[in-house]
Parts: sequence; C-alpha cells; structure tokens
Amino acid sequence: MNVTHIDNVESHANATPDVNWTSFDFDEMGELDLFGRLHVKVLFIIVYCAVFIVCFIGNLLVILVVLLHRNMRTITNFFLANLALADLCVGIFCILPHLSTYLSPYWKLGKVMCKLYYCVQAMAYAASIIILTVISIERYFAILHPFRSKRWTTMHLMRIVVIVIWAVAAFCGAPFLLFYNTLGIESGSGEIVYFCVNTYRSSYNPEAYVIINFMLWYLIPLVCITIMYCKICVVLWKTSQGLQVKSVKRSETEETQFTPINGRSQEFQTRTNNESTYEPTNGDSMDTQRYTLKENPPQHQVHVKDMNNKKTEAGANSLQQRRRVIKLLLAVIGTFAVCVLPNHVQMLWQTFHQSHTISYHMLVLRPVTYVLLYLNSAINPILYAFFSQNFRVSLHDLLRGRRRKCVSATGASKTFNTQA
Repeated sequence: MNVTHIDNVESHANATPDVNWTSFDFDEMGELDLFGRLHVKVLFIIVYCAVFIVCFIGNLLVILVVLLHRNMRTITNFFLANLALADLCVGIFCILPHLSTYLSPYWKLGKVMCKLYYCVQAMAYAASIIILTVISIERYFAILHPFRSKRWTTMHLMRIVVIVIWAVAAFCGAPFLLFYNTLGIESGSGEIVYFCVNTYRSSYNPEAYVIINFMLWYLIPLVCITIMYCKICVVLWKTSQGLQVKSVKRSETEETQFTPINGRSQEFQTRTNNESTYEPTNGDSMDTQRYTLKENPPQHQVHVKDMNNKKTEAGANSLQQRRRVIKLLLAVIGTFAVCVLPNHVQMLWQTFHQSHTISYHMLVLRPVTYVLLYLNSAINPILYAFFSQNFRVSLHDLLRGRRRKCVSATGASKTFNTQA
C-alpha cells in the first residue's frame, strides 16, 4: 500500500476522473462543496438506497422465476436471467460503494473492495451489452431465418455462448484488479487517509481509452442492435399484413359453399335460394355451367374450414407473441441506451476538458450520471413485470410458494411477454 504526501497526489488526482478528489481543498471550493451539505447527502442516500433495494430484490426475483419455473426456461429468458445476474452484481458491489465516495472524501472500504468495485462494474457492463447484442441476433434469426434458428439456437449451444460471454466480460474486468489500488496520503495533521485510485493511468492514453470504450462498448453494439430490430419490425409488419389479407380472403370464400355438377370451377354469382341454377359470369363459354347452392356443405368441407380457421388463429397468436417479445426487448435496450449514454458523455467531457478548477455543473453531473447508470440495473425487472403477463403470473406463484412445472401443450416458446 503506497503512502505519499498530498502535494504529489493532487497532480495525479487531476488526471484521474474516476475518484472523488473534491475533498483535497474544501476551503478553496467554498460553495462548490456540494456533498458537504446535509440535505444533498440525505437526498443521495435515499436515491441510492432505493435503487439498490429495487436492483437487488428485482433481479434476484427474475433469476428465481426463470430457475424455478420450467415454462420460463426459454432461450430468450435464459439470456435475460444472465442479464439480471450482471445487474445483481452491480447492485451488490457497485451502488453502495459508489455512494460512500460522496459521503466521505476518503475510501474507507479497504483494498479488496477498491479493486472489486471497478472490476465488477466493468465486467457487468461488458456482459450486459454483449447479452443484449446476442439476444438481438437470436431474435433476428428466429424471425427472419426460423429454420436455421431451430438448428443453431439449442439450449446446449446457448449455454456455451453464455460461458463465452462471461469469459469475455471477466477478461475486460480483470485489468482493473491490477490498475486500481488504495493510495495512502499523509495529511497535514500526520494522519494517513486512503483513496481508491488508478495507479497505472500514466501508462496509457486516457483520451484514446475513453473513445475506444465509447465506440466499442456503446455505439457500435447499439447500431448493430438497431439495424437488426429494424429488419425484424419490417418482417413482422409484412407478416401482419399478409395474415390480414388471408383472413379477409378466407372470410369471403366461406360466406357460401358451392359444389359444381360437372366438376369444373367457374366464377359465379350467388343467390339466396336454397337450390338454384347459375350462369357463369365470364360469358365466354357457350355451355351453361350448373351449380347447386348447398346451405349445409359436406362434412369434409366443414373440417377443412375449421382447420383453416385454427391455422389462421395460431398464426395470429404466434405473431402477437413475437410482437410482445420485441416490445419488451426494445424497452430493455432503449432504457439501457438512455441510462448509459450520460455517463459516457460525462467521461468524454471530463477527459477532454481537464481543469484544475472543479465547476459546480461537473459536481452535479457526475453523481446524476452514475445514478442513471445504476438505475438501468434496477429498471429491467420493472419492465418485465409491466410488459409480461406470464412473468407476473410466475412471480405471483413464486411469492406464494407455488411452482408451475408444466410446459405449454402447443410447444410454443414462452418468454416474459407471452400470455400465461
């Protein structure tokens, strides 16, 4: 553990935007000491604790619902459960430790938590954006290439994909175990206080790092996700239009049933009498085609009609379920993009506009962006409950101690947003 004088740390602090260094000279900051005010501390304690409680309980319930209910163990839900696991790690290792940096000017959680805080935050974020991208790819092939999807998207293969995702996420978070450490400072009174700092920051270019981080872990994945979901929405819209056209045509043809006497099919005009002779409407043939109107069609025609109706209804239900899946996933991705973007903007701004003076706007901006960042980890369970009747029913069963083990008789894939 390093110990240095405060004069040497101030130069390092100006190059380290990830640490709360505002406490070095409160006398010069004066009114800029935002967290020296009691009402501000109380406000942030309430907000952070609320986000932590929702994040911890909500994501834990999501994981339990998927684990304990067999009908919820679908591929999409499997990935959403892993997303909940990443958010749960953020709640445990990041939210309250980050709050402590605003309540105290020093790091009081020890060396191990200093390393885990930055490592888990980087690992969970990487896992989240990769999982959202993989879900988009899985939905893309399931809707645009369903036959390929059945061969590729097996549960065994998805488990391998999840292992790879967490391996990549761990690889992204591992350097922070090395980079961050507690740094002891000998204050004017002779007391040693500690800060959690990046001790290797001088070994790389901060400007290049934040740009690559923004492009690789935010902009590029979201562009790819947006393109895939745009194509998915186009296909679902065309499918919906096709089902409507088929439904209209079938309803028109089922209004009357005719049996041609001579076995040849012609266009004809309908009449309301029980049994009548009709002339063809095309007028080209010299022969008169006779048709008998059957108010009660043969049994096989009724059976075919029922089968067609069932197929149309099944297709409409499947399309409706896919729409609900897409609505839920778009909500999850949209909240991720909105909640994470301010933190990226704040990091870019602070890196490219370093200053020895700390502005009031920067003091307000940083905690607000982190609140939004952590709010993203807490809001997903709320989205599942809002968009998914099946999730609500399964959660209700879980809280009442009941477990639904049966799978849908139709074999349809059930996700958080399908009907129970």
